[in-house]
Amino acid sequence: MSMELVWKFEKRKKRRDNESGFRGVFYLKNSNRYRVDIGFKGKRYYVGLFEDYDEAVQARLEAENLIHNSFINIWKEWNQKDQEDPQWGKEHPLVFNVRKVNGELQVEAGCQKIKTS
Repeated sequence: MSMELVWKFEKRKKRRDNESGFRGVFYLKNSNRYRVDIGFKGKRYYVGLFEDYDEAVQARLEAENLIHNSFINIWKEWNQKDQEDPQWGKEHPLVFNVRKVNGELQVEAGCQKIKTS
């Protein structure tokens, strides 16, 4: 994971092809509801289906906070330690994974020490 991914999250803009006006929130004409998705590391995660636009936007913001903002903060902490001691960075790779458990998005994050012989 690199600074490029952090920069991408910090500088993201509204997409031209999004008609709802908010990234990750899509209006479904056939059901008159809003679908919310979020992407991370090349994968898309379904957040939910909402009747109300404001609820959909709020759900997207909560998912962004959980995934994108958490990743940025954890990466910055890890990167600072890595800059101070590159050997520490090699021995403690950054782990940040997203999964969905019982319909809820969960994040697994931290620095795992690699055993050396």
